[in-house]
Amino acid sequence: MTNLPDKLRPSGTLQVALPSGKTMQLPCCHPTFERWAGASIKFDFGHKPLLAYQQHPIFAELLILRLLEAHGWEGVWVSSYGGIKYLRQMPQDSSLAHGRVPPAR
Repeated sequence: MTNLPDKLRPSGTLQVALPSGKTMQLPCCHPTFERWAGASIKFDFGHKPLLAYQQHPIFAELLILRLLEAHGWEGVWVSSYGGIKYLRQMPQDSSLAHGRVPPAR
């Protein structure tokens, strides 16, 4: 877990009970992000909270993706809204066409 951004590094553990009766200690983090205080955006998934990232509004999923990408990771946001879609950018409307990428093969 050394290739994680500071905000996403585990800061504690969470005890989880398994069906077998055993328990596991899982690493967890509780990052905090700044809320977007600027103008609202055209499409916000029904008032989904916006966060601030590099002076732009962004959803939490994409902010976390940006932090991981800055540390060499590759990824997409998988949205199930209206069918499975893979996104790299903020959606501009309900079609989710902007920033869409094909699934990896």
